[in-house]
Amino acid sequence: MVATKKIQQVEELESYLKDNSIIIGTNYRGLDVQEMQGLRRALRASNASYKVVKNRLLSIAASNIEGNKITEIVDGPTGLVTSDAEPASVAKALNDYINENQLDIKILGALIDGAVIDAEQISVLAKLPSREVVLSQLLGDLNAPSQSLVSVLKSALTKLVNTIEQRRIQVEERNK
Repeated sequence: MVATKKIQQVEELESYLKDNSIIIGTNYRGLDVQEMQGLRRALRASNASYKVVKNRLLSIAASNIEGNKITEIVDGPTGLVTSDAEPASVAKALNDYINENQLDIKILGALIDGAVIDAEQISVLAKLPSREVVLSQLLGDLNAPSQSLVSVLKSALTKLVNTIEQRRIQVEERNK
């Protein structure tokens, strides 16, 4: 009976780990229930989840998933942050919540699209702007030359219209 329960847990872990763009390993020692619930809520807002896992079952599940290097970011009691959303926004949400609440969570490392990164790189990733911000900046930069052209053309046309209007006023005054 115990073996079937563990097999089921391994299968659940396998499905939990598959198809994620980011998996962050954390050490959750020292967290109470309220802090853990708050962390889960904050991560859920950025389309991520947090799950405490047993290392032995995790290593079995990772070995069943081809090419998964998850065991490289596991050390001691482990909690996993997983998401298929943009990695930068997930790292930012985790980092912000830890810093705002002064939690004693140690980030061990992350697995981003199959590549292992360390805790320092996660903090750098968390400081990057989100994908939406980068795209809007890029769009603004691409749009700037055309806006400048429109402004220059409008200015030239305005000057031409003003010159013609002044000339019309002069002609009318002469004809009076």
